[in-house]
Amino acid sequence: MNHTLPEACLKTLDAIQTDPLNLEPWAEAHLRNCPGCREARVQWLAMEDAESPLVPAGYFDTLPDRVLRKLPGQPVKRLGTRPLLLAAAAALMVAAGIGGYFAGQATAPPPTVTASAPTIDTETLESLPEAPFQDPEDPINQLEGLSPEESRSVLKRMMVPQPPTGSEP
Repeated sequence: MNHTLPEACLKTLDAIQTDPLNLEPWAEAHLRNCPGCREARVQWLAMEDAESPLVPAGYFDTLPDRVLRKLPGQPVKRLGTRPLLLAAAAALMVAAGIGGYFAGQATAPPPTVTASAPTIDTETLESLPEAPFQDPEDPINQLEGLSPEESRSVLKRMMVPQPPTGSEP
């Protein structure tokens, strides 16, 4: 999108950039009729540098101390014998913990679980198949029931390359 401004707006904007406070009469007449140029003048005036107020030297360096002086004072807590009491309580808790641990170890019963080989009845062994997870209809399982001559002939037939099934061009 190409937005071009009318010639009168461009001249007025140049006059605003030159001196936004003291405009020529033709520029002021244009500002009365053009809201965009009025807004541009307001923004231009807002961008002008304002003088910052002067601050005494060292003002920000001493600011934390002045704020702290104005805060109410905190009473000083006396530690006295309190650290000794806390140390004695900590030592008592450690001694009780260690003593309880060793007392529990001394009275703990020995473990009752022992490892032993499972016993299987011979009747159960006879009723189980030799290979429980193999399919009895598997061709390898069927070879085991053949005589050596029969198994050799089956293997020879398997070694002969088979013609491809399906039509190829």
